[in-house]
Amino acid sequence: MNRVSFKKLLKQSFLEFQSLFMSFRFNKKSKIALEEANNRLNSVYSFSDKINNTTIINKRATYITNDIDKYTSLSIITCAYNTDEKLLRKCLNSLINQNTKYQYEIILIDDGSQNNTLDVIKEYASSCEKIKVLTQLNGGPGKARNNGLMHSEGEYIAFVDSDNFIDYGFVEKVLNKAYEQNYDIVKVGYKKIKEGIISEHLYKDECYVNDFSFALKYDGFLWGAVYKREFFKKILLPEQIAFEDMIVRLTLYRKANTFCYISESLYYYNDYSTNTTNGVSKTNFNRLDHLCLLEVILRDNEKIGIPLDDIEKSLILSELGFMFWYRIAHLPLNVKECAFIYASHNIIDKYIADIERSKFSRIERQIYDCYKNRDFNKWLIIGRMH
Repeated sequence: MNRVSFKKLLKQSFLEFQSLFMSFRFNKKSKIALEEANNRLNSVYSFSDKINNTTIINKRATYITNDIDKYTSLSIITCAYNTDEKLLRKCLNSLINQNTKYQYEIILIDDGSQNNTLDVIKEYASSCEKIKVLTQLNGGPGKARNNGLMHSEGEYIAFVDSDNFIDYGFVEKVLNKAYEQNYDIVKVGYKKIKEGIISEHLYKDECYVNDFSFALKYDGFLWGAVYKREFFKKILLPEQIAFEDMIVRLTLYRKANTFCYISESLYYYNDYSTNTTNGVSKTNFNRLDHLCLLEVILRDNEKIGIPLDDIEKSLILSELGFMFWYRIAHLPLNVKECAFIYASHNIIDKYIADIERSKFSRIERQIYDCYKNRDFNKWLIIGRMH
């Protein structure tokens, strides 16, 4: 066991001891009723408006305006908003200089930048015929990516963030694998760059056919993968809401009958030491977008035929465990408790009224019990485990 694994095990053991102690020491059940929780949450965050105005279902009859071009294998979609020029140029250089036999296009969307981002994009477009340039008023990454999808012609789609970059063999290697068995999704490993330190994130090579268990194993980043373009005829990326990558594991992975992973780091992710995620500071009440989007996804998944099976239930518990705990960790305690009560009623009671306990991990069962018992104090401890 390496040092990192030992420290993680030690942390989990300590947290479980805390949880056990609190189970015996305190009257656990939260006394906040759902109506009170709703009223408190709506005073700081418009749940009803966001849920009613957010969807992942493509309702636009002319959403994808172009047929697939039989000569274009891949559309790379990159949206940019006030991107640092040095990072943007590194990204664009990696996109245009791919060593590949495949035809691909690059769709660059300027999301209403206020710096020189659009000028840099136009400079590259003037000398590279692969590039399409789109502009829009600032609407966030979801809207920008959907704009790119609407103008795409490739059989496959890849998303590359404008402050990241890809290996020069990315297109060749992922498409070689994709066309082996006409895979719905091909995902690759990545290297994270943080404060000059590079760490590699890899799994072993694996392929799945009509086996959706891969959704439990692989990360849910939208980048670092290629997707069949046909997915997006029915599915829309969520707009005007943070944490939109949640759609990957809960929806896109569940629509893929075939999936393959390449154990090679072909994507480079820049991780900044800031206090924001998706542009939302840790103390902003829009951190509750995590819970709102989860509810939207589950509502819309029913309409597009994604089964609420044990895999989906595990994914829900994962989102309501560490990820939800992390997203709202810096919000006021009373807001966190109200969000917990909201999730207990509107997610757990509605979508996971019961589980076959033997099919779920120990932590998943503990998370489930916290919500069913309305045990907020215990969840504050259990939620930290991952």
